[in-house]
Amino acid sequence: MIWRCKIKRSKEKVGILLLTFVFLAFIFAGCDGVEPETYFVSGQVLDNKGVGIEGVMLNFSGGFGTAETDENGKWSKPGLEGTVTITPVKEGWTFEPENLEVSAEAVDVDFVGEIVVSAIKYTLKIKVEGEGKVDPPEGVYDYEEGDEVQLEATPEEDWAFSHWVGDVEEQDAAATTVIMDEDKTIKAVFEKEFEDHPIEFNDENLEKAIREAIGKMEGELFLSDVIDLEELNARGREIESLEGIQHLQNIKMLYLQHDRHDSVDRKDWTYNKIEDLAPLKKLISLEALNFRYNKVSDISPLENLTSLEWLVFWHNEVVDISPLENLISLEILHFW
Repeated sequence: MIWRCKIKRSKEKVGILLLTFVFLAFIFAGCDGVEPETYFVSGQVLDNKGVGIEGVMLNFSGGFGTAETDENGKWSKPGLEGTVTITPVKEGWTFEPENLEVSAEAVDVDFVGEIVVSAIKYTLKIKVEGEGKVDPPEGVYDYEEGDEVQLEATPEEDWAFSHWVGDVEEQDAAATTVIMDEDKTIKAVFEKEFEDHPIEFNDENLEKAIREAIGKMEGELFLSDVIDLEELNARGREIESLEGIQHLQNIKMLYLQHDRHDSVDRKDWTYNKIEDLAPLKKLISLEALNFRYNKVSDISPLENLTSLEWLVFWHNEVVDISPLENLISLEILHFW
């Protein structure tokens, strides 16, 4: 009997130990004893033409890391739990939708990406010549491509607005518009209000041609005598200097080339000997200019004559024709 009781008590102790072990294992494994359920998601990131976008990083909330699209824009992510927010990111792109929530297995978690196009910007430089103000004021401004900038010029007392230099819609209007499709420089030109005064010409042959054109062969010449002159034929007059021709503020057609005198024999032809075109630089109304067979090498004084439509200057010494780049109205050009 004593031996049997000992055996029975030993069995009871072992049973208690087994129960204790099972209880502790139950505590450490969780109350329900069930592993959390995970799921798998995948999808594709396409552009608006349906082409996969490579290198898009997809961020997963809840500490589930990231995934990256392959060369076809495809991606996948296993091991997610619960509700997770997925956000696609790639520099220079925006995505629609911005993010998506998932909570169960899915194979069609797709996004559409679009390249962010940065606005093209151009510089507008505004200058003033003479006495007056411009709105916007003189300075340098940045505008986006396609912007239409309203300009308005206001002269000071005893001054008058003359014209704009540069690519504006109306050169002679005080209020005008410039369209920003490239970097531009615009200048408002103001001049003293008209006051009649005597004028002079350095070259007597040029003066004679002008007198013939206005019908005044004698007496002192005044600005009012030439202000309305629109055409001047000064061919083959042996003119050497154009100084004074700037007074012909409304001249439109100017002929300074040689004169054949209706002869095919060059010995009968007469020429001018002009070297400097500087006096022409303010003749902004000029539409036609011919100075072939002269001695001109620098045509930069013509660079702001944006009304010029017809220009001929062969048989001169001109090498650089880049000043003609601004002549937006030019239709006919002969310079060989």
